[in-house]
Amino acid sequence: MKLVKRLAASAIVVLGCAGVCVEAASVPSGYTDSTFVRQLASPTAMEFAPDGRLFVLEQTGAARVVKNGVLLSTPFTTFSVDSSGERGLLGIAFDPAFATNGFVYFYHTVPSPAHNRVTRLTANGDVALAGSAVTILDLENLGPTNHNGGALHFGADGKLYVAVGDNATGANSQSLSSRFGKVLRLNRDGSIPADNPFGSASSIWALGFRNPYTFAIRPGTGTLFINDVGESTYEEIDVGVAGGNYGWPTTEGPTNNPSFRTPLYSYQHGSGSPTGCAITGGAFWAGRYYFADFCGGWIYSIDPANPASATQLAAGASGPVDLKAGADGALYYLEQQSGSVRVIRPPPATDGDAPLPLSAWVALAALLFAVAVQKRFRNAAAP
Repeated sequence: MKLVKRLAASAIVVLGCAGVCVEAASVPSGYTDSTFVRQLASPTAMEFAPDGRLFVLEQTGAARVVKNGVLLSTPFTTFSVDSSGERGLLGIAFDPAFATNGFVYFYHTVPSPAHNRVTRLTANGDVALAGSAVTILDLENLGPTNHNGGALHFGADGKLYVAVGDNATGANSQSLSSRFGKVLRLNRDGSIPADNPFGSASSIWALGFRNPYTFAIRPGTGTLFINDVGESTYEEIDVGVAGGNYGWPTTEGPTNNPSFRTPLYSYQHGSGSPTGCAITGGAFWAGRYYFADFCGGWIYSIDPANPASATQLAAGASGPVDLKAGADGALYYLEQQSGSVRVIRPPPATDGDAPLPLSAWVALAALLFAVAVQKRFRNAAAP
């Protein structure tokens, strides 16, 4: 039986699909890489709902739902978007009280005039409730089509954090009169928290970013790990702090300038290991921080407590743009070029190493207690 299971797993890794095959990434011995869902159109981001469904965004405006491992044919919603360049439907977050209010937040590019907006919708099963759209944030009108950012997450403080690119104009990143090149912090209704670092009239929480396309919140601490896409020299992982300035366009990569915060980890374009040109993804999994590179087609990780070096998990991914840790213990990644969500599973625990479930310990304790009681009665009845 074990041999059959191993052969079946090998077939999944090689084929990666049924009918239309997607090449699996290379992963370490014992790990498996397989297709979770496919036939997505230029996907940009994904997020697990608290109930386990996976929502995947398509650049042209559709928010797709994966339920019980099946990509539903009817989208949750479809926005009318400007999807030229790097614009489109780019970010999603679930309200901390989603189980009771059904709120889902989206970052998308509105056409005519083109600008990025955060909209809140209310879920009605697997689709959005008609007429439930509420505008949470409207950003400035766009110029160039690139550097939009787009990631959304709720922090441990219950506030909504929004990553915004510099719209290909570096000076925006250092200006407190522009929300481009920033991480913003909002209340759930779009109002500005009174304790924001630049005052109750400013949604800006941190500045000096070029294109923070993705970020993640570290479990337990609530710390933001922000992936900032570099220009020509470095890709950065920045630890977010309120009021922090991360240096763009004055500096890129490591810096000794006391006015700016240096990255927790960075890697170069064209030299070193790893090397790449566009950091994406970002997920905490098995105690480490995992990140991907769109150009390099790889996934690496760092130990947040000792980030001097990175360890490779996967190579040969087809344009990875997002990473998410699943409740099943696997790491999911989104490939834009193949239009697929793929899943990496760690080596299974062997029978000797697998921990006993709680129910087994309870049953064992009950058995030992029963044996002890029976022995005591026997001793008492003995002449």
